[in-house]
Amino acid sequence: MFCPNCGTYNQDEAEVCISCQYALNAAPEGAGEAIHAGFIERLAALFIDNLLLGLATLVLFAIAGIVLALTGVYKHDNSDAPFVIGLLAYLLAFVISALYFTLMESGEKGATLGKRLMKIRVVDMEGNRISKSRALGRWFAHFLSNISFCIGYIIQPFTQKKQALHDMVSGTLELRTSRQGSSNAVVAVVIMVGMIPFFFAITGIVAAVAIPAYQDYIVKAGLVKAESVGRSASMAVERYYRKTGRIPANLAQTHFHLKRSYEIESVTVNPKNAVVKVTFSDHLEGDRLAGKSLVFTPSQDANGRITWQCSSPDIKQHNLLPKDCR
Repeated sequence: MFCPNCGTYNQDEAEVCISCQYALNAAPEGAGEAIHAGFIERLAALFIDNLLLGLATLVLFAIAGIVLALTGVYKHDNSDAPFVIGLLAYLLAFVISALYFTLMESGEKGATLGKRLMKIRVVDMEGNRISKSRALGRWFAHFLSNISFCIGYIIQPFTQKKQALHDMVSGTLELRTSRQGSSNAVVAVVIMVGMIPFFFAITGIVAAVAIPAYQDYIVKAGLVKAESVGRSASMAVERYYRKTGRIPANLAQTHFHLKRSYEIESVTVNPKNAVVKVTFSDHLEGDRLAGKSLVFTPSQDANGRITWQCSSPDIKQHNLLPKDCR
């Protein structure tokens, strides 16, 4: 059972609270009656918990960014490392959230840090401490409250036992550990409301940085693909030349065929100088790549060795080009 004075969990046969020494058997009638946590208290506790987890997530992404910077993977245009490390950071953030809620709500105090501050504990329908499996199920059930446009949270004050949707699914209750509740709830909600403009400001800053970065990533990915196609076509032309001693009139003679592609409109070879040209489709969004091209110009040294120089006659942002095309 939980102490009606301080909320500490005690064995059912305990006579005094192990924390505050409150005489459990001498509690006045109704002192141990379950008092369901209110909506504002629960909202404040959830805000505090999410704020703590958000800070932990920021630390994770900061570490991921440092790792990427130290390893120098940004220097490689075709590296998948940023995507992989970012994905791992997201997954680790979910794992930390699951462990945080599961271990704390199934722990001795039956509450996360936010709930402890709000003097709330999580119990089963009989008022007992919940198991780790039930706590984990409760964490998963939060997704139902989230994907219902938060209606799963909003219904809490109107249900018979003051349960949110995830409480009903997991068979749990949130009870006060003190009859007076916590005055911190109002303070936490005021801070939360005050942070709304700050949140939108941060979101705007992140969007201002992330959207151009994403657009650059899309352009780089298209250019890397075009370079790969151009190199393949160049090798086909070179093989044809070494075999016949002539420049092919078209790529069909080299048995090179362009696979169906959304980004690339055509690949051609100039029969006069063997320059291979990869042209992007006109229907690409924006004008950063639409209709533009990469060209591969051959040169032959005294030993007959052929090298291909990649460049672009119309893409002016050279930092977006693959390393070998700048």
